[in-house]
Amino acid sequence: MEYVKLGRTDLNVSRMVMGGDVRTPREEFAAALQLAVDSGVNLIDTAPAYGNSEEVLGTILPEIKGELYVSTKFSNDPQPFLPRDRDCLMHAVENSLTRLKRDTIDIWMVHEPDRPYQYDWWERPQDLNHPEEYYGPVMDVLVDLKSQGVIKYTGIGGTTAYEIVPIIESGFFDVILTAFNYSLLWQEAAIEVIPAAKKQNMGILLGS
Repeated sequence: MEYVKLGRTDLNVSRMVMGGDVRTPREEFAAALQLAVDSGVNLIDTAPAYGNSEEVLGTILPEIKGELYVSTKFSNDPQPFLPRDRDCLMHAVENSLTRLKRDTIDIWMVHEPDRPYQYDWWERPQDLNHPEEYYGPVMDVLVDLKSQGVIKYTGIGGTTAYEIVPIIESGFFDVILTAFNYSLLWQEAAIEVIPAAKKQNMGILLGS
C-alpha cells in the first residue's frame, strides 16, 4: 500500500480508503474492514446520512487491530436538522461521537454544502470577488471543535463539479471529498474542483 500526506493535514493516508456506507450485515462489514486494515487501508469515511453506518462502526472500531483514521460529517441528524443553529450542530456532534464511541474525530466534514436546496448552510454566500467572506455558523462550530481537540481537521463532501469551487476557495476547509464526478468514466472534477483544491493545499478524497 502506498501512503500520501493528505494535503495540509499531518495525516499520512493510504492511497485507497474505505467508505462506511454500510449495506451488509455487521459481521461481514467487520471482516471486510479488518481485511482492508490488514492490507494497509487506514481511513474510513462515514456520516449520519449513511443509514446506521456510525452506529455499526461504533461496535466494530474497538475490535479493529491497526491504526484507522475516521471521517464523519454534519448531515441529517438530529431531526429537524437546522444547519445554521449552533445548538443543533453541537447536538449532532454529541450524537455522532456517542454512536462511534469515540472522543475525537480525525476529519469532520460538512455534507453537500454545494447544494443549497438540500441544506441551507450559509448566512453569507460567497462574493466571487471576496472568497474569504463565505460564512455560515457551522464554520464557528468547527473552529471551536478544533480548539477543544474534538476534531483534528475540517472538510467538505460534495457532488457538484462547479458549485463547490467557491467554498473551496474560501480557504477554510482542510479536506474535500468529491463524489460521483471523478472516475475512469467521469472526469468533471478534474476541470475545476481538483485544481481549486490543490491551490488551497487541501487533502483530496475521491468518492466515486
